[in-house]
Amino acid sequence: MIAQLSLIAAEVATAAEQQGQASHEIACAIAGAAADARTVSLSIAEVRTAPASNEERSDEVRSGAERVGNGSAALQVATGTLLERVHAA
Repeated sequence: MIAQLSLIAAEVATAAEQQGQASHEIACAIAGAAADARTVSLSIAEVRTAPASNEERSDEVRSGAERVGNGSAALQVATGTLLERVHAA
């Protein structure tokens, strides 16, 4: 009887140890999944901000092109005026 109880106690101890190891592995897997979820969340946030950043850059390029266009028009006028003065002289 004592041998049987001792065997049962050993089996219970082994089962408890295995359960503890399984619980630890589950906790590690959950922590890993949480870290992966944070990484995905950060990536999504970066993807969401990219269009706004691209739009800002596009606005800057558009504005620069407009300034170049205005400068080109002013240069054409100045060149025309200069040529008129040269021909008049």
